[in-house]
Amino acid sequence: MTLNPLSLSQFPEGQRHCCQPMAEMLNYYCEQHSEPFECPDRLIFYSAKFDEYGIIIHDGSSVYSVIGFCPWCGAKLPESKHDRWLVELDQLEFQNPTDQDIPAAYLTMPGIKQKNEVAYPQAHSLPCE
Repeated sequence: MTLNPLSLSQFPEGQRHCCQPMAEMLNYYCEQHSEPFECPDRLIFYSAKFDEYGIIIHDGSSVYSVIGFCPWCGAKLPESKHDRWLVELDQLEFQNPTDQDIPAAYLTMPGIKQKNEVAYPQAHSLPCE
């Protein structure tokens, strides 16, 4: 059986996210917090690995609740690929993928930068209130 890498969300050509407010929230940069889960002004998280969107649960952890629709424009968001990711890696005999060296195609979605690679423009630098 040949497994295909997960594919990107299908939003309008050239758009990574459904609308401008969603894109602005996901590109939001806070000078006081280096991680999105630490900043109380950061509300939404996007997982490139699972192509899923979620509302951040600000309880001191790195937890978010997956959402199916954009809170700003109401667009249907892509179905999470988390379960597919687990099934495909299990078929490749990876029983504990978070602790194993898995194939690069399963580390992130093609064309989407990892969190540590994002260059935040200074224009978006805002202090938390």
